[in-house]
Amino acid sequence: MRIAQQHRRLPLVAGALATALAMGVTSMVVAANVNGVDTIESRLLDVAFTSATDPADYPVQQLDPASLCLPGTAVSCELWAKEAPIDIPGLGTVTVWGFATTVDGLPQLPGPTIVATAGDAVSVLVHNQLPTSAGDLGFTARSMQVAERNVVPTGTDATYTFTAGNAGTSVYSASELSPQGARQIAMGLAGTVVVRPNPAGCALGVPQEFMGCAYGDPLTGGNGSAGYSVGTDTFHGEAILATNEIDMDLAADPLGFDMTNYRPDAHLVNGRAYPATQVIDGFPGANILLRYVNLGLADHSMGLVGAHQRTIGRDGEALVHGSDDVTVPLNVGQTADVMVQIPLESKAGFRYALADQSRQPGQVSADPALTFLTVWGPVSVPGQPVGEVNIAAGDDETNGGVPMPFTYTVPAGTTAAQWSIDDPGVVTTTLDLSGADVVDVATLSGLVNGSHILWVQWSTDGATYGDPAGIAFTIDRAGPAISPVDVDPIYSNGSEDVVIGATADSTLTGTGLVTDAVYSIDQCPDLGAGGVSMFSNGPGPVVAVTAAIPAVDVAALAEGRHEVNVQAMDQRGMWSNIGDGVTPLCGIGELVVDKSAPTVSAGDVSPNDNDGTMAFPTVDTYLPVVRITAHLSDPLIGTDPGSGIAEVEGFIDDGQQTLPLSAADNGNGFLFTPVDGNLDSPEEDVYADIPLASVASLTPGDHDIWIHGRDLAGNWGAPDTVATTLRTVNSLPRVTDVFVTGPDVIITGQAFGTGVTITGGTYTIGAVTTAIPMPAGDPTQSLNVTLSGITIGAEENIAVTLVDSLGQSSPVAYGKPVLGTLTLAKVPNGPNPNRQRLTGTVVPATGGEVDRIEWSVGSAAAPGTGTSVNLTSTSFNVLRNSGWGPTGTQVWVRAHDPVAGWGPAAMVQVPA
Repeated sequence: MRIAQQHRRLPLVAGALATALAMGVTSMVVAANVNGVDTIESRLLDVAFTSATDPADYPVQQLDPASLCLPGTAVSCELWAKEAPIDIPGLGTVTVWGFATTVDGLPQLPGPTIVATAGDAVSVLVHNQLPTSAGDLGFTARSMQVAERNVVPTGTDATYTFTAGNAGTSVYSASELSPQGARQIAMGLAGTVVVRPNPAGCALGVPQEFMGCAYGDPLTGGNGSAGYSVGTDTFHGEAILATNEIDMDLAADPLGFDMTNYRPDAHLVNGRAYPATQVIDGFPGANILLRYVNLGLADHSMGLVGAHQRTIGRDGEALVHGSDDVTVPLNVGQTADVMVQIPLESKAGFRYALADQSRQPGQVSADPALTFLTVWGPVSVPGQPVGEVNIAAGDDETNGGVPMPFTYTVPAGTTAAQWSIDDPGVVTTTLDLSGADVVDVATLSGLVNGSHILWVQWSTDGATYGDPAGIAFTIDRAGPAISPVDVDPIYSNGSEDVVIGATADSTLTGTGLVTDAVYSIDQCPDLGAGGVSMFSNGPGPVVAVTAAIPAVDVAALAEGRHEVNVQAMDQRGMWSNIGDGVTPLCGIGELVVDKSAPTVSAGDVSPNDNDGTMAFPTVDTYLPVVRITAHLSDPLIGTDPGSGIAEVEGFIDDGQQTLPLSAADNGNGFLFTPVDGNLDSPEEDVYADIPLASVASLTPGDHDIWIHGRDLAGNWGAPDTVATTLRTVNSLPRVTDVFVTGPDVIITGQAFGTGVTITGGTYTIGAVTTAIPMPAGDPTQSLNVTLSGITIGAEENIAVTLVDSLGQSSPVAYGKPVLGTLTLAKVPNGPNPNRQRLTGTVVPATGGEVDRIEWSVGSAAAPGTGTSVNLTSTSFNVLRNSGWGPTGTQVWVRAHDPVAGWGPAAMVQVPA
């Protein structure tokens, strides 16, 4: 690729910049004055960035933090929200609501930039000096989880704090949740938050010629969940492009304007309308980080004409996989970090249009949200010779380990020639006019990975030189980059092969082809040494690589977590490395070896004993089933949790299969359901329901129930009875009614089965149990007996049990309603921390019903004197905004039968 450049633009504010750099300051603010009217501070600096390898020949612009909230261990900012007319370049004087950085300063449009480092504690003190009718001012920093509830009334202030999280770009603004939030944002109360990566993480793979990096090392730079490769986010310069809109009708009447009629008249970039927008400057090959920010109420779509832009981050988060976008859409409040490389073939004076492509209606020009990316170039002297330079195919991509040959022409009249890298006329090397030379290894070793330009200039007098001719070449020491490695399954017990896959990409570091790949376990070997070959669909610039780790190899690994490391090699023999050509860099996936099976505990069967007619009680009804419950645990893998329960099944000793079972007996049992709805953790409570029809078909006696589980790694535990035995019996006798009326209690009952009769029974009041006097004559299948002169205390009940001629006892029946379940809990995540909820169920008296409950605090109130709640079912739910009292407070509840009266009280305590 041959390149010629024509002109050089002198750096701006050179003296001020040199002073700032000497002080370690990498940010400055330029304020303007137009026709005597103070203007807002610009959001793009007219300032150059220099370094030892990039002197002030090719300035590139950088971020403008408005001298506010520069990064440190603790960032403290102060903002004044105020109304004022300001001059908007390209639009005129407009009234805005904006944030100022001093009590007497003008508001800025957009707001001042907050700059912090990942992990910084940020404190923002907001003063509300807006008109009273503008409403309370909320404050939110999106992506930072800043509380929005602490609004700031006019004339007051409030402090908002947050921790700067991942590196990236986000928005702060008036809270859209406030009643006037949308109006406040439309008037200009919004700005940008830039979080820089951890300095140590950013230092990796960032040569001196670069200004910095967007995110840094994924592990140390504040973006641990991202999967981008280290060094692919470095830039020579950066700029914020904040978009917002102006509705002139709103600006003319901020308080009376109807926001449903909001129709922007102009779209702005950094508070300016075209043609007054500021340009972004850079040199050929420079990486420019553009931080797109939508601070308005309209959607925007930023397009760059003639150059590529790659989106590498969104809304304060680095993207695992970036995207090449013609236009970058920005919804309201969204941000995007975009990397642009100025084309190497560009010439001085080239301008790449950067504009909002969304075409909003009602604007004052075709689209005032327009600026340019402008190319600066080298100085040349007219009349000097110009030749050509060439690098042979194959030599134009190198790892810098050997000299790079090139050839050049010698135009007539030439007496001297010189070459340089990237910056024509800077750090030159004299040519001998032989027409051929090499770039030495020492020079190549100082170049960063990526594209560069070899420039040659010619002279007739040895003092002044003509236009340079250039040709592009690529330094590629890093080898292919590996995306995060997929492992399937992640959990394995070594009974089957484990498939691994990854993407090897050579386009991030050069233009070579991926030709080979290997994997290794628990180590990243030296540049492919000792790895196991993988299959790929290459060679190609981006290829998929896959392999299957044999089951026998997985089984040989110790229990616990293991790293699956993947490396790839390009056609020049460069394996994946950190960019120095020596230190390996692997893509890493995780494999967890789990050989320990889940265990079963806490088994239970209810209701038990059962004759096939006893249903399982729930909160509101009875289910025609017997419920089996159990708890399963997947053992620890070292100190890590087990892989998790994946399946639970059970078997019942029904005479149809041989018991006990082994772990190999799986796949034929009845399945259990997780109580929480999902089998996904090492500890699970499960249940299974057996229909009563199935229970009735079993022979009377004990029936063991065997339960076992499988974890995600495929380990089945040995089935265990864990005390889960279902006892089936002949049909039990039933108490059909315990009718309490005054001092009399009428008991009725029934026996089942041919010739089976009621032979006796007992009733219990308090701690005294008494035999039921049976009627004279032979026992019968039914019973009806009246107990006279019975006294049942306020906190007592009468419990009745009958016995049939087979010796079977009936379930216990009660004469008054009793509490089944009773729970008192605080209401989570509500606006009122004092709210408490009392829930429970009532078991009605046998043959009776329940119509209400009552509760009291501290002690059981006398029946009928508590706080009453009417019921329409056997469950209740009482919510109190003020709660029932502090932790440990006793709450007593009793239920009422319309005939039998109040039952005994039960107690629950207020939880912590």
